[in-house]
Amino acid sequence: MLKDWLKIEDVEVDDSLEEKSQIKEYIAGTVLLLLLLSVPTTFVTGWPWVSLWNDIRTYNFALSIKRLPTPSGNRVLTWKSRFGVLWGGGNHCDVEAMVLLQAKATPRQMVNAMKKPREIHFPFQGVSTTPFEKLRLYLWKDGRFWRVREKRGKVVVGKPDTEDIYDVDVLKQFVKSAPHPERKRFLIYGADQTYGGVRYWDRRCY
Repeated sequence: MLKDWLKIEDVEVDDSLEEKSQIKEYIAGTVLLLLLLSVPTTFVTGWPWVSLWNDIRTYNFALSIKRLPTPSGNRVLTWKSRFGVLWGGGNHCDVEAMVLLQAKATPRQMVNAMKKPREIHFPFQGVSTTPFEKLRLYLWKDGRFWRVREKRGKVVVGKPDTEDIYDVDVLKQFVKSAPHPERKRFLIYGADQTYGGVRYWDRRCY
């Protein structure tokens, strides 16, 4: 009997293992609860982290356009970006970014500046290093937009094509939101679109 009693007294219980197990169960339960709570929010905003990621990517897209090197004196007046179903039907995500600059340089100087390699962070297409090919350059003059292109080595300023501007009213309001809308301005415009992928899990896409 004495030997049995000694054996029982010598046994030590490791409480730390039980505490660790309880902590793991608590963490797992918390994660599961957050996932369950996030499901109803998809009916309003989509998956919250996807929406946040899309907003960050959209902001960085506009910021990369804003940071493009421009001729001296062409100060950025204002810039903005939008995300959602911006044109056409539903079931897709649209992104557009626009930067308004003073028009102290010539169209040729602007084209030359935009032809320099520089990273543009498109939300869905990825990174591009050819700004002039991927973006659109407009000249705002006399209350209307003129598209600035390069054809056969010559800079041409002409009327935009019908499909050239997705929403001309939005661009006009953007120009008029800056001081002195009656003056000439350059507007750099970029757009992107997707029909699927993880970033499509955003309520604003449908």
